Amino acid sequence: MFRKAYVAATVLLILVMMAVAFTGCPQDVTAQYQVTVQNLTPLSTFEPVLTATHCNEVFVFREGEAGTADFVDFINGVDLDLVGVLDNLDAVTDLYLLENGLGLPTEPDDTAVFTLLGKPDDVITVVAPGIEDPFAGLDSVPLPFAGSRTFYMDSYVLDDGDVVIDILDANIVRVTVTRID
Repeated sequence: MFRKAYVAATVLLILVMMAVAFTGCPQDVTAQYQVTVQNLTPLSTFEPVLTATHCNEVFVFREGEAGTADFVDFINGVDLDLVGVLDNLDAVTDLYLLENGLGLPTEPDDTAVFTLLGKPDDVITVVAPGIEDPFAGLDSVPLPFAGSRTFYMDSYVLDDGDVVIDILDANIVRVTVTRID
């Protein structure tokens, strides 16, 4: 009798652990982050700027891989469908779109400041299409547990129309993320 109860309890524990393990991103309490985006280039303009906090199992773009049709359209200025796609994903905690007239840092040294929510294990991605071919990108970097972290976005192009290629390791856009709660 004891053996059957022990086996049943063990099986139940394993099932609960598997359910927790396969739920994807943790559903922890969110924290608030202040995000500062600054254009550091003397001649480049980036518009719009999309910032998302999400679990590390989801990627907006990956260097060396083909982008989705929505990502390619966003980078090429065709439409903003990527925003709706990300907004409908449970793995995305929060997102913010800077467009012209909404504090977009369009000129060199311009700065935009906004807040986002993020979970403790979330990462942040920033994508900023350039008016010309390259785009600036920051791909899935961890949010700070406390204090601030500063990142510099690289310059990318879409090779063969959809493959993300890093063309310049440069400090073209600075992103500072500060936990504020």
